[in-house]
Amino acid sequence: MMGLTGWLATWFGCGLSPKAPGTMGSLAALPFAYGMVWAWGMPGLLIAIVIIIPLGIWACERYAQSSGDPDPGSAVIDEVAGQWIALVPAGLDPILFAVAFVSFRL
Repeated sequence: MMGLTGWLATWFGCGLSPKAPGTMGSLAALPFAYGMVWAWGMPGLLIAIVIIIPLGIWACERYAQSSGDPDPGSAVIDEVAGQWIALVPAGLDPILFAVAFVSFRL
């Protein structure tokens, strides 16, 4: 059973996907970002980015230690942070959200 750091590092288990865990993490980041921008505007997303980066570092360090793997592929919270950064110019435009997702994954 995973603890808090495991759930954060794998972004609620998305990183445990047997295929394309990074893409699954990025995809799962989209509704969170959309909800934050909808509820709090772009400042809400920017604040979340500032919070998720050190939180992700903390969670991944502990997750890596507990797994014994210095760079576990299932740790995808960095994909979440990166995806949110790529979404900053998108606002609430679904087309721009899609463009940001594809561009980030490429």
